[in-house]
Amino acid sequence: MIGSVAGITGIGSSIPYAATKAACHTMTRSLAIALAPEIRVNAIAPGAVETRWWDRNEEKMYQLAGNLPLKKISTPYDIAEAVLFKIA
Repeated sequence: MIGSVAGITGIGSSIPYAATKAACHTMTRSLAIALAPEIRVNAIAPGAVETRWWDRNEEKMYQLAGNLPLKKISTPYDIAEAVLFKIA
């Protein structure tokens, strides 16, 4: 499941976006409880990701980064790495 920090904080590009991402997080928790221990259910909740959506808004993006746990702007590659994470 791909969530967003907006689904946790309520701060995002729009109210419907934040609400939808919050629903993804809740569904992930519910599925994880219902399907455990046979099936693992995970979600990724990226914060600011360096994409064209931020073009001409770089200053705002870097201000947001200070409130993120990693204190940095992620790249699409960072998100892909998290999606492809495997347990050996």
